[in-house]
Order: sequence, then structure tokens, then C-alpha cells
Amino acid sequence: MRYERGLFILAQIVGVLIIVINAFGAFQKKKENLFFYNAMTNMLCALQYFLLGAYTGIICCVIATLRNVIFSRFKKGVPIYIFIIYAIIMISVNVPFIHRVLDICPIMNVLLFSFMLCQNNMNNIKKSFIFTGIVGIIYDFNNKAYSGMILNLTDLIGGIKGTIDSMKRKKLKDS
Repeated sequence: MRYERGLFILAQIVGVLIIVINAFGAFQKKKENLFFYNAMTNMLCALQYFLLGAYTGIICCVIATLRNVIFSRFKKGVPIYIFIIYAIIMISVNVPFIHRVLDICPIMNVLLFSFMLCQNNMNNIKKSFIFTGIVGIIYDFNNKAYSGMILNLTDLIGGIKGTIDSMKRKKLKDS
């Protein structure tokens, strides 16, 4: 019991570090910098999920880190066939660890975010944070990754703010 409590507390401390690193990533204008901060965040999230025993979360975060390394090499957008190969790997590696419906949440989030990265459009990437933020909050709550919920809440708010700002810029441009 004491050991599990210690892992839980350690997981929440890792989560606070994740929030700090993610905050730096949120202010990046270049996709290359976004990849770097996202990779750091993913590896720490994998550690947090490991401490909490959330296996699909671990796998998705590790594979997402590899995605960042691969996708960052494409300066003009990632070819769709690379995304399809990535999606097949992501799904097939996770299948043995899906024991409940909520185990699909990190898979959906990583695939959606990866697809948006392929489009090479920062506005779409920010819009994807709305969906991934909501789904991430649900998954993290269920797995007791409470600091992860805060991270996903900041992503959700950032996605909403980015979408509204984009709509305002478009409206000003059109008028």
C-alpha cells in the first residue's frame, strides 16, 4: 500500500514537471520547436503513466516521441503514406493492452494530433487540442493522472483560444 502511494505521489510530481515543460512548448511558433517540447512532454507522460499502470498511455507516448523524431525530418509536411504506416503501427502495438473502452483514448488522441501534424498547418494543430484536451482529461481522470488533467485542460483552453484568435484574424482579413 505504501509503495503504491509513493508511486502515485511520484507520478503527480512528474506531472507538474510535464505542465512546466508543456507551457514552454505552447509558446512555440515553429513546428520544429513544437516537436522538441512535445517529445519531452511525451516521454515524461510515458513515465507518469508507467508509475500509474496505464499501459496504452505509456505505449502511445513512446510511439508519439518516435513520431516527433520522424515527422520533424519533413519540412514541407509529412506524406500521407508515412502517417498510414504510423497509424497501423500505433493501433497494432496497442491492441493487446486494450481492456476497456477508455484505453482507446490515448490512441485516438495521438492519431488525431499526428494527422494534424501531417497537414503542416499550425491552426489545425491548435484546433486538434480541443478534442485531445477533452479526451485526455477523461483518460487522465480515470487513471488518476490528476496533474495530467491540468495539462490537458491547458491544451483545451489553448486550442479554444487559438481557434478564436484564428477566426478573428480571418474575419479582419476578410473585411
